[in-house]
Amino acid sequence: MRALIFDLDGTLIDSVYAHVFGWQKSFAAEGMQVPACSIHAKIGLGGRELALAIGRELGKHVSKDEADSLDQRHGTIMRGLLPRAEPLPGAAALLRRLRDMNIPWGIATSGDRPGVDQALRSLGLPPDEATVICKSDVEHAKPKPDLFLACWRES
Repeated sequence: MRALIFDLDGTLIDSVYAHVFGWQKSFAAEGMQVPACSIHAKIGLGGRELALAIGRELGKHVSKDEADSLDQRHGTIMRGLLPRAEPLPGAAALLRRLRDMNIPWGIATSGDRPGVDQALRSLGLPPDEATVICKSDVEHAKPKPDLFLACWRES
């Protein structure tokens, strides 16, 4: 069976710029100034992967523990910046139309489950109505294909 697989942030939910600013603030707390364009280009990666990639780009060693800490701080900052993520124009209507046409679809996101559940509510979807695979559901987040493969298997 074929299915459509969507990303969440920046595809269905208007959250990219809040993510960029949240990451900038998280890195700044560690004394690292990161241009928005560097972070924007990496949105979609898992948090640890994004932090490690930025560290490499800056020529600064970031350990996995430090990357996880940066990601956790980013999550806290994001909740303050964007307490309620809003759908991008047409996103909710698209998903309803696909459902009405019996076209299977799913969401593969590097986000965490609590943020995903809130985003689904903003799209007008109960969390149990959609196939959603989060970074906690797989061994490796993006850019590895684990999220997409798991979503495809469940769709």
